Amino acid sequence: ISSPTHEDSVEATVAVMAARLETLGWHVESSVTCAPMPVSVSDAVNRILDESTANAIKHNGPATVKITVMDDGDDVVVAVSNPVTDSDIEPVRSTGMGIARLKERVSLLRGEISIGLRNGWWWLVPVFHAQNQFAKPDNSQEQPLPIPANDNQHHAYRKVESGLAPSTAGKGD
Repeated sequence: ISSPTHEDSVEATVAVMAARLETLGWHVESSVTCAPMPVSVSDAVNRILDESTANAIKHNGPATVKITVMDDGDDVVVAVSNPVTDSDIEPVRSTGMGIARLKERVSLLRGEISIGLRNGWWWLVPVFHAQNQFAKPDNSQEQPLPIPANDNQHHAYRKVESGLAPSTAGKGD
């Protein structure tokens, strides 16, 4: 199963990622409810879906993975999560470059991303702000988005006031 290309829609990429995971014994819950988006955003979403599902495979045994891509007003929200389980998979040495690339990809589009472990689930939640796609950077410091408190909170996430955001420290890529 190949990685997404520039021509792939977000829906097609989610279908490819789900097929990849299911072939390896994973249970996939996915939802794509978003309007067409700029190519720069759909390319970034496709690459994030590819990297985050590859990380799930690399660092975990088959389990459940939840993939959501949705509109939240003018924003595009992506959420990928999976439980962290004890598995017979040999740990994969990680350089952390995949996570760094994800952060850079989101930052280049002036979006936000939260990555981390919460209640036994590994979460990756990037948000792309459509209104920011062609805006000049304002050099302000954004607070990371909250990682959901539990696995039932697979919905839109908003910026939090300073000091309330959870730590984004956690498992590497």
